[in-house]
Amino acid sequence: MKFKALFTSLLLLGLAGCADKAVVTLQDGSEILVKDHSDYDKYNDYYEFEQLNGETILIKKDNVRFIKTP
Repeated sequence: MKFKALFTSLLLLGLAGCADKAVVTLQDGSEILVKDHSDYDKYNDYYEFEQLNGETILIKKDNVRFIKTP
């Protein structure tokens, strides 16, 4: 019984971890999968995203068509 409860809780934690992704679609049609949270630098017109592998990328605002969370 404890194994079933442990498995269920781990499954729910895993599903909750899947909810923090977003897809950034660029003007040229390419898509980048990033973590949901982004920072916007209004002085330099850049979005700062963290990719799923932990790398930080900067994308100019004019290059972003839209940001979609699945």
